[in-house]
Amino acid sequence: MSNKPLTVVCLGDSITGNANLSAYLKFSHIVELLIEARRGHGSVVVHNRGIGGDSTEGVLARLDKDALDLKPDIVVLLIGGNDAGSVLHIPRATTEKNLDTIVSRLTKAGARVLLLQYHVLINPQKPEAMWAHLDHNNDLIANVAARHHAPALDMAAPIKAGLARQPFSELVNPEDGVHLSPGGEIIYAREIFRKLVALGWLD
Repeated sequence: MSNKPLTVVCLGDSITGNANLSAYLKFSHIVELLIEARRGHGSVVVHNRGIGGDSTEGVLARLDKDALDLKPDIVVLLIGGNDAGSVLHIPRATTEKNLDTIVSRLTKAGARVLLLQYHVLINPQKPEAMWAHLDHNNDLIANVAARHHAPALDMAAPIKAGLARQPFSELVNPEDGVHLSPGGEIIYAREIFRKLVALGWLD
């Protein structure tokens, strides 16, 4: 193993980050602990570069500062959900082109990119309030991953499976069905870590 720590960037919107990362345990923090437990103390640095409300256009605009300048070995990318919302409503063709450019620039810089696909849990108490649009561009994420021969990880299945063990509110915010509660953060971290191990990217 190299003496240089593995550099991982978690890049995306509010599912990845929030306004005050020091006050709330996110999946990126847990991923860092899991990788360090496998590779040894000081062997990894995980940077959280999630910004609430961000889009593929926003990530493109900050790609140098928030990803490429960090010279990442691995980028965990979850973006495109807000593109489909009524506020931004970015055309799907534009979203796919932006995703393609993001992944292309990251891979050309030598980073391995793991693309995540969105989850949405529907709260039967208030189905109309759920952010159902968030996963509307999951197919575009899959298309871009396939085009770049990059792995994609569908987060809907493990989050939904979590309902067999934990209440809805322990997985996601019951007001929107998407923002992660502590149980959801753990599921995200576990699935990402397992995927990175299976890919051999931590060896």
